[in-house]
Amino acid sequence: MSNLYGEFWSPSKLLSYGRTMMISVGSRSIGKSTGLEIFFLKDFIENSHEFVYTRRTKDELMETCKTFGEGGIDILKDNGYKIAEYRYDGGEYQIKMEGEKEFKTCGYAIPLSQQYKFKSGHYYNVYNLLYDEFIAPMTKMYLGSRGNYLIEYDFLINLAKTIDREKGKAFANRLRIFLCANADPGKQTLYTPVFVAIGADKYIHPETKICAPKGKKWVIEFTSQVEATRDYEQSNLYQLSTEKDKLSTYANQIIADNEAFVGKINKPMKPIINLSYNNSVIGIYEVPSMGVVYASTKSNTLYTIALTTEDHDKINYMLAFKYSDSPYMKAIKEAIYNGYMVYENNTIKHCISRYFMLTP
Repeated sequence: MSNLYGEFWSPSKLLSYGRTMMISVGSRSIGKSTGLEIFFLKDFIENSHEFVYTRRTKDELMETCKTFGEGGIDILKDNGYKIAEYRYDGGEYQIKMEGEKEFKTCGYAIPLSQQYKFKSGHYYNVYNLLYDEFIAPMTKMYLGSRGNYLIEYDFLINLAKTIDREKGKAFANRLRIFLCANADPGKQTLYTPVFVAIGADKYIHPETKICAPKGKKWVIEFTSQVEATRDYEQSNLYQLSTEKDKLSTYANQIIADNEAFVGKINKPMKPIINLSYNNSVIGIYEVPSMGVVYASTKSNTLYTIALTTEDHDKINYMLAFKYSDSPYMKAIKEAIYNGYMVYENNTIKHCISRYFMLTP
């Protein structure tokens, strides 16, 4: 399988975990979609297994559905697969092999927001479902509302239930669910309906590469540019990017992970606020002589913001649902992603980076 994918991302690692839901988050242009196109089309040609391609809304779907599969077709042809024609026609993907007279349906395009319109359909030969771009560029783009944040995940599961049926059976347990997204940790939150619904926020931290907790039905892979496409650093757009953008967008790193941002400071400082996370209180200070914000094990006399409901156990603690709830929190996030946040130790760095990574 790996030779067929060449320089493109391959789903092989995710498939090796044997989980129902497989999630890949990584930089742009590493070939996630192309890798799945190859896998889906090869699976149909060899096993007659169809696929469903979905995006959040009909408008989003129409941006990409008509060309989905074309890259995979070209690669399969180059590797000896006798494909005569491939097309998108009225919500269906169709393929015709050399020597065949008729097209065969190999896949379907369904907008997630309208999944209820397809609940009476029969998808007995569908084995693969892809939810593409499941991480939205802005929180307000997710389906549902703050009061019903998980409705998008509910829609995804409802679509999967519609697909994963057989004649006389409510569940066939044959469906593989893939989710892909581009994510720049400095610009896009990983606090998504999917991650919250499956409980991934309890396991993910900034250094995560593979997250596959024992007993869970899901696995998450964070794929960096280096792991996927070796020659991407030679591209014109990479060369034109700022150094910070190269770190966050192309190499999938978080600025705060650098050890240069960890160390004890013994200079005069002004208290800003306290943060309570994982049952620990972290003091946040401004260090004027260094122009940095400092996170310390020593709390101060100002009020405390509890970052999770578990930490909200003191009468004088304020609960923050997201960083924009407080100007102080917004300032901390700005310090992190502009490179002037310093942490007393790695434990504090992990706590704060984890929170801002998972919160809109």
